[in-house]
Order: sequence, then structure tokens, then C-alpha cells
Amino acid sequence: MEKKNILVVDDDAMNLATAKHILEPKGHNVMICSDGKSCIQALLSGDVDLLLLDIEMPGMSGLEALSKIRETPSIADIKTIFLTASTTRENLTEALRLGALDFIRKPFKAEVLYERLDKVFTVNTSKDYVLAIDDEQINHIMVKQIFGIRYNIECALSGEEALSMMEEKIPDLILLDYHMPQMNGLEFMEKMFKNPKFEDVPVIFLTADEDPKTEVSVFKAGAMDYIRKPFIAAVALQRVNRILEFVRMRKALADRMGGDH
Repeated sequence: MEKKNILVVDDDAMNLATAKHILEPKGHNVMICSDGKSCIQALLSGDVDLLLLDIEMPGMSGLEALSKIRETPSIADIKTIFLTASTTRENLTEALRLGALDFIRKPFKAEVLYERLDKVFTVNTSKDYVLAIDDEQINHIMVKQIFGIRYNIECALSGEEALSMMEEKIPDLILLDYHMPQMNGLEFMEKMFKNPKFEDVPVIFLTADEDPKTEVSVFKAGAMDYIRKPFIAAVALQRVNRILEFVRMRKALADRMGGDH
């Protein structure tokens, strides 16, 4: 694997020393921080390829730090793996929503760390297929302009049209408008998830709706993210890419577990 710049953040000095001892002999440049605030400063001032981040830290937790990172365009797409001794289901869910690519239990072994890093940096040269669903054609043009260079974008004017297209080819991710005639975004998700073929397709709502209750309802329905229009193109791209990276990691993990049986 190509040598990487890796930032390790943990309030336990022993964990920091262990990470350096494991990674530096492989040629990686290992930087260390002991809290969330200095982590963000290090990301802003340096070239970092991967963030290994403790979840439970005093002052600013790993989840709080990653939330701030995702809100900062210049560092929002940093690949992140959480280091954790133990955590709640709620913390794990929030970590996944924030785009954590994996979790490594502490104390960690060298072979586990090497394996996870290999998976994170596996290159995927094919373009992901993103299906945008919106009843306004002008929004199709906008989506293609913003996302078309990086992804294979197709558009549907309604939920019914999208479901028909999905029978031919399952998208890697769906960008979904909330307010549409005949079938709104929530109704589309409910119908989509009833089909086992589509239950693992991630959904990001892309909408001008500003009602906080709407945001709550889409996450309860199973959406992975919620981006309000108008949005900053670079931030939207980073958030889409983060979720697609998580999906690839989840598929790789499922394949590995399947191979173990």
C-alpha cells in the first residue's frame, strides 16, 4: 500500500504510542493529537489522508469533532475510522451518519489495523451510478452540472419513473426531492424499501424544505443525509462521496463475512 499521512487522535497516550509503533514501520507518516480541537487544527494545517479518531474524549468527543469537520468544506471529505473501546448503538448510528468508514476496537492489533487501512484505500476506478429524482427538470440540469463529472447521473421526474428505472439497474445512491406530486419523497422511500432488492440503496434528500420536522421524518424513514437547497457544490459532493465510500466499505465487510461461512 502507498505510504499515507495518518492523523491519530486519542486522549490516551498509550493508544497514540501503539498506533505510531504499528504504522511507522510500514512507512506511514503518523501525526498525533490528544483532543478534538487540536485534531481540527491539524487537519486544517496539514495534508492528511486518513483520520483515526477516538469516540470518547473529554471536552469534545470524536463524534462532535467529526461533525465540525463535516461542516468545514476544506476538510469535510477526510476518510475517518473510529477507534473505540465500547460505545452505544446511538453513537454507532451517529458515526455512520457522519460517514465513518469503519470501527476498530481497542486495544487493537497490528494485523487488524493493516487490514482496515487496505480496505479504506482500495481504489475504485468505475463511476458510481447516482439516480436523481425530482419533478423539476431545471433541477436535473443543476444536478448533472454539479455531480456529472464525478458520477454517472441519471434523472427521473417521479417516483414511479424512478422505480421503473431501478428495475433495470440498481443505483449506488439516490438523490431525492421531498415535495413531488402523486408520490412524495417519503412515500417513494416506503415503497422502495418494501422491495428487498433496494433495501440497501442509500438515499440523500436534496430539497428546499426548511421545516425541522421534515428533516426528522426523513431520517426516521431511513435516509442517510439531508441537504438543503441552495447548497454549496463542494460540500454536497463531499457528503455524497462520503456516503458512497461507506457503502463500499459495508459491501466489502459483508463479502468478507460471507466468505467466512
